[in-house]
Amino acid sequence: MTCNLNRFGIVSQIAAAKKTLKGIKSNDAATQTAVKAAQAGLTTASNGIQNIGKAIAADANAGQGDRDSVATGLTAAVTALKAVKP
Repeated sequence: MTCNLNRFGIVSQIAAAKKTLKGIKSNDAATQTAVKAAQAGLTTASNGIQNIGKAIAADANAGQGDRDSVATGLTAAVTALKAVKP
């Protein structure tokens, strides 16, 4: 049960981050690139989470590739956003 609540929290936070990124309007090329990279990372993480959820629903073990996708996607998003200069 706790795992499901945590997964829902992560999915909700990713959705909120995607919405925030979609609202960023900038003429700065570096910012635009960072936003696109962050969006791609969040999509990768979301896809991994969806696949993990499907595996759990099927009473199967989640694949290592899906777990890696979540970690890689979140890391890519954070790395991209750290590159944005205020």
